[in-house]
Amino acid sequence: MDENIEEGAARSLEDELEACGFLPLPSPNSCIYKVPEKLCKVKHEAYKPQIISIGPYHRNTEGLHSMESSKERYFKAFLRRTLPTLTSRLTLSNLIIAIKRIESQARECYHDLVLGRDLIKAGDGYDSDTFVKMMILDGSFILELLHRYANEGARDANDPIFFTGWMLSSLQHDLVLIENQIPFIILEKLYRLTRTYSQQNDQSLDQLVLRFFKTMLPYSIESELPAPTQESLPVRSARYILGYLLAIERFIQSPFCSRESMLPITQGPEIQLNEFLPNPEETVVVRMPTTQAGSQHRQINSSGSQHRQINYRSRHRHMLDLLRSNLLPSSAHEENAGGDPGWEFTRCVTSLSEAGVKFVRKDKSDGLLDIKFHKGTFNIPPFDFDESTDVVLRNMIAMEQCDRMSTRQITSYVLLLDILMNSERDVKLLRDKKIIRSYLGDDVEMSLIINSMCKGVSITHFCYDGLCSRCNRYIQGTWYKWREVLMRDYFNTPWALFSFLAAIVLLILAITQTLYAVLAYYVSSSPS
Repeated sequence: MDENIEEGAARSLEDELEACGFLPLPSPNSCIYKVPEKLCKVKHEAYKPQIISIGPYHRNTEGLHSMESSKERYFKAFLRRTLPTLTSRLTLSNLIIAIKRIESQARECYHDLVLGRDLIKAGDGYDSDTFVKMMILDGSFILELLHRYANEGARDANDPIFFTGWMLSSLQHDLVLIENQIPFIILEKLYRLTRTYSQQNDQSLDQLVLRFFKTMLPYSIESELPAPTQESLPVRSARYILGYLLAIERFIQSPFCSRESMLPITQGPEIQLNEFLPNPEETVVVRMPTTQAGSQHRQINSSGSQHRQINYRSRHRHMLDLLRSNLLPSSAHEENAGGDPGWEFTRCVTSLSEAGVKFVRKDKSDGLLDIKFHKGTFNIPPFDFDESTDVVLRNMIAMEQCDRMSTRQITSYVLLLDILMNSERDVKLLRDKKIIRSYLGDDVEMSLIINSMCKGVSITHFCYDGLCSRCNRYIQGTWYKWREVLMRDYFNTPWALFSFLAAIVLLILAITQTLYAVLAYYVSSSPS
């Protein structure tokens, strides 16, 4: 009996191990994650969508299906606005083919989808057609929403998104969540393909995204991206052909290329340029040169699909990544390489102020994170704070916690705020200096929110270690210690300061009276 139980347990364990062997490892290109449970426990509502699901993670979540009809309505409007004719099957087919070419890259962006967690939990796999349809529907909805937000004339008179007060703010909340992102390569591909036919797109995709989320960000972002010029199609085609020729020249001049190793160009990999040309019905194929080694290692087909997978790279991985990038300084500001367990913290604003440290609003800065300490003065860029700011920063922190390639700059910034603002007195001091503009109920609420943002966060990299070290050395001088004692114990209230000044005046009067008495004695006792 016991042997049968042991054999059954062994077989069960073997089956589980065998099943685990088929689960793929996460891709190094993963960038869209599910938030760790320890962060969700601190503030669950900051990471979960309210009205809409984007991508696979919340597709089956109850309460989010009502927006599917709005997605379809926006998709139809998107096609009418961008494509020549809605009934053109060939044009719509090309749109689908273009997304299928980058399908594998888009799948790799979803960390938990690659690991198979959603497939096991939901029991519903995402085949190629389902996934591509989801990417096109969600991507076109976002692009149409961005277009209507930037152009009031493009909005329908009865569109509830813009004429119902709460819907737009809820959508902004949902579209900034790390779990609710769509790969930026999808948005860029759809935008590039469709803007060829539209004369209304006078802004870049980056500018549209930044404008949509501008009110949620703690720092005023004025995009420095130049407005795209309206190039004629022949000029654009010539530009891409020139780029192709330059790519060939760079390849030929590389040290790995020799005349003997070159293959005929007819054997090189194909690149289709039809999405850049005026007539999408024409498929223009060019070939890149290659070597024998490159030909042996090249993989053209993927998972049996008839559509070749193109390795398309984007400057941003998703919209949240774009927002984060625009908050970072343009130049390196880190004062510690990170990973050192000996990095220092400093004191709160009130304590530092009592020790003689000044806090100054830094109007000309290199971004939100450009905080400096120099000669006893903290120079801090101004920032706005409300409930939406809390959501944005928490999701950026969650992204940095999950992404092994990401720097911890936003986490370090929020941690520094947590150190500086321990109480409402600290918040009030920064608010009086015009450094903080809070739209919350009171200073107590803001201090509580700031102090909770790094709960459950693993701190392995602190970018402001050098800044805190300099501040600590500054306040460790003898004079600053005495000054802190005086400010804390004797000048902590206006009445205490008044009493001290009154005592000084009385002391001066007493000394003066004594001097007069002594002088009068000597004058009276001296011989006449």
